[in-house]
Amino acid sequence: RETVNTLRLWSARASEQFLPDYRNHGDYARACDERSRSGRITRLLIPDEDIRRTTELRIKQQYFFVSASLQDIIRRYKVRNADMEKFPDKVVIHLNGSRGAIAIAELMRLLVDVEGMRWEKAWEITRAVFTYTSHAVAYENLENWPVYMLEQALPRHIQIIYEINLRHLNAIPVTNDTALIRDLSIVEEGEVKRVRMAHLAVLGSSTVNGVSLAQSERLKTRIFGTLASYVPTKFVNTTNGVAYRRWLLVANEPLAGLIDEAIGDGWKKDSSELEKLSGFVDNENFLSRFEQVRSAAKRRLADRLAKTLQVTMDHNALVDIQTTRIHPYKRQVLNVLGILWRYHRICAGKDEDVNRVHLFAGRAAPSDHLAKQVLHLINVVAAVVNGDPRTQGKLRVIFVPNWSVSWGECIMPAADVTEAIGAPNLEACGCSSLKACFNGGVVLGSKTGVNYEIADKVGNDNILLFGHDGAQVDALAGYAPGVILDENPELKTVLNNLEDQILPAQAGGDAIFPLVDSLRDSDPQLVLLDFGEYIIRQYEIDRLYRDRRRWLGMSLINIAHAGYFSSDRAVLNYEKDIWKIT
Repeated sequence: RETVNTLRLWSARASEQFLPDYRNHGDYARACDERSRSGRITRLLIPDEDIRRTTELRIKQQYFFVSASLQDIIRRYKVRNADMEKFPDKVVIHLNGSRGAIAIAELMRLLVDVEGMRWEKAWEITRAVFTYTSHAVAYENLENWPVYMLEQALPRHIQIIYEINLRHLNAIPVTNDTALIRDLSIVEEGEVKRVRMAHLAVLGSSTVNGVSLAQSERLKTRIFGTLASYVPTKFVNTTNGVAYRRWLLVANEPLAGLIDEAIGDGWKKDSSELEKLSGFVDNENFLSRFEQVRSAAKRRLADRLAKTLQVTMDHNALVDIQTTRIHPYKRQVLNVLGILWRYHRICAGKDEDVNRVHLFAGRAAPSDHLAKQVLHLINVVAAVVNGDPRTQGKLRVIFVPNWSVSWGECIMPAADVTEAIGAPNLEACGCSSLKACFNGGVVLGSKTGVNYEIADKVGNDNILLFGHDGAQVDALAGYAPGVILDENPELKTVLNNLEDQILPAQAGGDAIFPLVDSLRDSDPQLVLLDFGEYIIRQYEIDRLYRDRRRWLGMSLINIAHAGYFSSDRAVLNYEKDIWKIT
């Protein structure tokens, strides 16, 4: 059936064009100030929280969007329904992260203050209406708002939050355990009292879910551990999915056509039909045509790189991609160190018999200085590697600027390897690699996020996992990066060469030293700790790739079992287990 979804775009306008008191006294700048300040609320979405005024703007902005949306939802509900007590029968409101959690206090305000409803009934309705997805991987990721700012900006809402918290704590069996009360409270005590918006979202929602099995378990056991023990049935998992029709049918028409010929077109409506491709793993004719399709995708990527960026790429090379947000926890630095390791071996005359292209793409937050250093590092290393004649036909590094869906549609079909190497316990899901899987990309992944589930579907022989898992990281009593370097002289040489020769020789290279120094000092993303296993897996990829039949079989198995990661399945799970509308 056809469904029409409504997208509401809100913008703030001043209630008055001018402040008459200032206008009457000739102060036109201040007379226009209210109009200017009101427009600021929606001018920049979710500004960075570097300084106090952006935190204030963030609170006002989130409240503005939430209140406008809730009032619009209620207005539309009342067109056909008179009884607000039946509101949950027609409406489900999903909180995608804790940034919109003020919606719970706002709906309580609307029901109690505007609709005149009793508190108990209003709270029952609120909890029935809201559901909440948390993408958090650490307590520090959760939204916390200073109480004094809420008192200034939203005085009625802080009253409502205090009342919710009081009733919540009063419902706990009598205890003298102050630590327990502190952990369960919505309000975090301290030098600056803060409202735990995620706690408010958990208490005010009927269901709370994570976005991968590993992250959902972490939500229950560590991030919301104490709170989850009191409401364990609220917590469920719904692993993220991707729009496979976009990333396979649209982005890779030749492959889609080959699949149609092999198994029919039922997979276009039901992604589980792709499993039928498993029967072609030993079919020489199919694998030959599959290889031709993959080679054509590399040619298309090479052509676009040449025309758009004036960058050359050998379409016969192994294409290794890392296309994700640029951030230290995504560990692009681990990838770069692996490239430098390979570069040093080439320079030392050690044979690298698999020609490789390492392609990076992604965006960094404007105020994230370390992420910008990661970008700078990638481009510095690309200039060094690509400019050395000894690497020709062996190694090339490419960074694609201005990452977009259209670039993704060209890159994903060409990927032989997709790196999902985020730091353990810091990756909620990691959907970028799933787009490549639908096109036959083989995952090189850390033990985190959705990688476990990919391994479960495709089998451990068709994915390459490495490094420490979350439990091992939690159990680390301490970690000295210097010890790792002493135990791995070749890695130490790579890092020393980066610091002593490569960076000083590049314009602005000294700006990257804080990033490199962080590896030696504390290595918070465990780059050096996991490097040994990472490089072993990279050379295992070389060995597997040389066996063309084996590699094509791995690639095909990834497509065949990627169907589970369709957004269709994810949405159906939300409908059934979270929104409960089916």
